Amino acid sequence: MSKVAVGHEFTVSSSISPSDREPAQQVGGAVLAGRRDIDRFFDLSLDLMGIANAEGRFIQINPAFTDTLGYSLAEFTARPFMDFVHPDDIEATAEKFAALEATRDVVGFENRYRCKDGSYRWLLWSASAMRDGLTYAVARDITARKRVEEELRVSREQAAEASRAKWEFLSDLSHELRTPLNGLIGMIQLLRDTPLDSAQTGYVDAQEVSAEALLAVLSNLLHFSTLAAGAQQLERSDVDLMPVVEEACQMLADQAHAKGLTISHKVDAGVPVAVRTDRARLLQILVNLLGEAVGSTGSGEIVVHVSPRKHDQLYFSVSATGAKADSESVARPSAALTGNDLSPVREAVDGFGLAISHQLVELMGGRIGAEPGTGGERLLWFSADLPDANTASAAASPRAAASNPSGDDGSTGEGLLVLLAEDEEINRVVAQALLAKLGVRSAVARNGREAVEMAGAHDYDAILMDCMMPELDGLQATREIRAVESTRHVPIIAMTALAMSGDRERCLLAGMDDYLSKPARLAALDAAIQRVTVRSTS
Repeated sequence: MSKVAVGHEFTVSSSISPSDREPAQQVGGAVLAGRRDIDRFFDLSLDLMGIANAEGRFIQINPAFTDTLGYSLAEFTARPFMDFVHPDDIEATAEKFAALEATRDVVGFENRYRCKDGSYRWLLWSASAMRDGLTYAVARDITARKRVEEELRVSREQAAEASRAKWEFLSDLSHELRTPLNGLIGMIQLLRDTPLDSAQTGYVDAQEVSAEALLAVLSNLLHFSTLAAGAQQLERSDVDLMPVVEEACQMLADQAHAKGLTISHKVDAGVPVAVRTDRARLLQILVNLLGEAVGSTGSGEIVVHVSPRKHDQLYFSVSATGAKADSESVARPSAALTGNDLSPVREAVDGFGLAISHQLVELMGGRIGAEPGTGGERLLWFSADLPDANTASAAASPRAAASNPSGDDGSTGEGLLVLLAEDEEINRVVAQALLAKLGVRSAVARNGREAVEMAGAHDYDAILMDCMMPELDGLQATREIRAVESTRHVPIIAMTALAMSGDRERCLLAGMDDYLSKPARLAALDAAIQRVTVRSTS
């Protein structure tokens, strides 16, 4: 009996006849030569290679084991290999070896082995068990790869934290700037309805245009920051399309009126009543295109037209009729729509809005452009993938093909009692004055806690809820009101300076029924109150 490998014995039979001895010796020599060749590959391998017995000890290892872990052959083979496995990896390693013995298949796994200096190295194993009780295993040192993966993980976490901090900063900045702008624009709305001579009316018009331009710059800068950081994502939900179009027209109605313009909208019969999209971003695109049209048109009418296209695409156009645009003014927005080169849009605030719209439309799977209309007027348009959210379409709805031009069509809020939850004094004055113009009575809560107490003590027709208030914010106040409701559901409308992507969805998720971003317009406030009070009584 001769030993040719550590712990691995071969028996050579002596019952060979003299006539067969010479061929047998030749075969034996070939086997031994093959064994030496295998051992040579075994020793030259850069990967760790070893053979373990049924007792869990390596009986043969190659030099790569010693080079990688620092142990000598005697040190490593004297102890069970599980003694070298990291404590956190012992259970998983034992499970792999149990599976190996049960299936006899090749099993791959990772674990950490302790080096002689006390450090640990990550090894990627491939092992196979034989019927003779021996296990053959090959391992590759992947410590460097694991280190890179850990560095990447830490980098991703740091980037995510930086992105979250940036998002919180932008959200806070948006809120802090929109809050005084709400007071400014609201007071301008109220001032316009007081007796004014022609010169004073001109001053109010100038104030309103400047305030709206400042609001547009704020909105577009904040959204451009999120787009530039790659943080902008669409938050899709089921959206009633007509209110979005109407709200966009209402937001620009006063600015258009100051220039002698009217705004109307037309929605074709094949357009779905509700679509699946990001409401805030769709509204932003429409407002940006309308703002460009109002800013570049001297007189006449601006029409928003929505029509269906194939494959769930809708086509939106904004045309300025009456006043013809020259070729240069028509070409200018096309340059702004190219997206990356923002130098042309520095000439005008509206151009920057179009650059933002270009990126948002791309997120919606559509295209955007500008061209002369058939009568020489400017035509701005975009298409977007807006799947039908309902089985019903506009063809089956009572919607008229064309709406009346923008303006005050009167309020149906006469006699309603609304709870106004608002901590800013100027915003309270503005909101109460707007409600009074709609014939709506109001009670005031100055923080979220007061809002919860007052909602529990009286049946209001609706609640206007600011989101950022002391003691209890509007979201938590809404949750508490909903938690104690019995049979009657009081409609709650968010009226807040939180106007970043996802803020509307967070308000609705907290239990609110509708959402208005500040600055609040009279027509938008009237429409929201009508929507929620009609739903609550139906």
